[in-house]
Amino acid sequence: MRAAIYTRVSTEEQAREGYSLAAQEKVLRDYCELKNIEVIEVYSDEGISAGTMIKRPDMLRMLSDAREYKFDFILVWKLTRFSRNLKDLLNTCDELERHGVYLQSFSENFDGKTPAGRLMRGVLGLMGQFEREVLSENVILGLTERAYGGARTCSQLLGYDVIKGGSMTVNQTEAEIVKFIFSTYLKYKNLTEVASLCRQKGFRGKRGRKFDAFKIEVILTRFVYAGFYNWHNKPLKGDFEPIISIKTYNKTQQLLKAQGSIVGRNRKHELVFL
Repeated sequence: MRAAIYTRVSTEEQAREGYSLAAQEKVLRDYCELKNIEVIEVYSDEGISAGTMIKRPDMLRMLSDAREYKFDFILVWKLTRFSRNLKDLLNTCDELERHGVYLQSFSENFDGKTPAGRLMRGVLGLMGQFEREVLSENVILGLTERAYGGARTCSQLLGYDVIKGGSMTVNQTEAEIVKFIFSTYLKYKNLTEVASLCRQKGFRGKRGRKFDAFKIEVILTRFVYAGFYNWHNKPLKGDFEPIISIKTYNKTQQLLKAQGSIVGRNRKHELVFL
């Protein structure tokens, strides 16, 4: 028998439940060795949620290989690693089975080749989707509570560091880059020019990436830098220090709006504070 191993973990799941891609792969490889199963390929998607399959590069590559009969079955540590969307799960399994490929879970004992096994797979898939939806509701509720309390609801941003407890504090070195971007845009009125000057100065984003016009525009439209959170397009006063003034933010948005026909983008984040 020939197996394809598929592992997946989202950032939140790894932090919450502790299993890594390497841990999943080791368990599955050990199982295959015990059962004398040949592992054809290991496919892994890291930091990607289970809500949809179309955004998972290795999942798509694996499905393409399945259509070419490169393996006999797909082995996952747990069914939720494959999908937490019942419709995606059932449709994908149907397509796989048309090519003679079956899905097998190490943790859950079901045989996808039998009616009883397919029923069990459907029940487990439904439970996985239910867990995902409940978790999503709880996350939204928690973020809403944090937002109305002035606490951080966004990921890490250039110009700020996240400290113990989840609050944000100004990173002075990065804050100077943010101030430079706003002031230079107001001076030159050109996103590409600002990006070029940032690259010349050796400035990088939070994750070390070079600036381009799009990244500059994203920074310019974030009113978090004026001390506010964007919660469902509603400004909420944050509990952190602003990097720029509301006046600077407003002038920037007015200029971006005026240039809308030139740069060809909709200003979805325009907001003028009074």
